[in-house]
Amino acid sequence: MSQAPDRLSRLGYRILSVVLGRGEHFTVVGDLEEIHAGIVREKGALRAGAWYWGQIVRSLPAYIGHLVYWSGVMIRNYFITTVRTIKKQKVFTFLNVFGLAIGMAACLLALLYIQD
Repeated sequence: MSQAPDRLSRLGYRILSVVLGRGEHFTVVGDLEEIHAGIVREKGALRAGAWYWGQIVRSLPAYIGHLVYWSGVMIRNYFITTVRTIKKQKVFTFLNVFGLAIGMAACLLALLYIQD
């Protein structure tokens, strides 16, 4: 689906595209639009629009919950990877942290000198 037919569908399309990932986005929106078109033929545009928005509103908490859950899982994995790297490469980690500390101290001293 490249573009939704009316204004309300475009707004729903944008909401779902923001919340869903790229892989799920086209599948979910395509299914909703297909069912929406069938309801328009059978029961009219007003009922189809109500059904469409009902589906979007009912689905958003689940989609947002999955987004938050998987973001937390990724942050946890990044943290675990960082801890493992620090344990394996202690000298390299020390040099990086020490260099960062020296760089920050130099920046602060330069900032104080410029302000004075």
